[in-house]
Amino acid sequence: MLNKKITPLRIVYFFSFIVLVCAVVMNLTTKIQFISIIPYTKYVEAFVNSLCAILCIVIIIKPDLLILQYFVLTVEATITTLIGFVGIGTMVLMFFILTLFANGAFKKNLKKKIIILVIWWLLVAAGLYKPFGIKPVLFLLALTCMYTAMFLAIYDRLKASLSYLFPDKEIAASNIKLPPYGSEIDLSDYGLTERQIKFLTTYLYKGKSYDQIARENFISLSVVKKEMAFCCKAFGVKNREALMILLLQYKIKK
Repeated sequence: MLNKKITPLRIVYFFSFIVLVCAVVMNLTTKIQFISIIPYTKYVEAFVNSLCAILCIVIIIKPDLLILQYFVLTVEATITTLIGFVGIGTMVLMFFILTLFANGAFKKNLKKKIIILVIWWLLVAAGLYKPFGIKPVLFLLALTCMYTAMFLAIYDRLKASLSYLFPDKEIAASNIKLPPYGSEIDLSDYGLTERQIKFLTTYLYKGKSYDQIARENFISLSVVKKEMAFCCKAFGVKNREALMILLLQYKIKK
């Protein structure tokens, strides 16, 4: 089992840092002429990779800074693709989409976000046409479709395989009125305060311990336990694990 400080996410960004440092060295020492619509490609690529390498270190220290993760992934997916490394750029794109999915970014405004992602990637594809021609553009689009289909196939498989984690019978007490599973739920309707809602939506979903919640909010451990106990009681569940399973079955209104 990994140490609490050595998480898979930190490992990903540690090796990303190593890769980017190697990329900077290659950018500055290669004698091959870069082809791209980006002006001064060699130096711009080296600068961007250096910046993203530094941000990877920041993410390792502060893995909760999602905006930095999104920035690094979108910038690297874009610039890597535009210099002709279509396979690597598309792979980074898919990791970005998986990160958004894992963080629950698609729970609201799904269509709008998909449209934005499609427009962005089509613009990137268009940026390949002038320096490289139509073939890399078609390859990029085909590769993106293939990776997307692979992601959906794996998701469909995992969804079916992990269904045993959800109990067949009701989790909450029968006297608690809940909307149909899959619909939107407003936590404030169940008497929860803003702080309690924050604990559930910001910390519980990330699997943080009560100690971590207490430290990050500068409150005592007993206060966190009291707040979470109230949340469990409000939904008629016995513990935080049951509450997590219950809330995963709804779209939480923010």
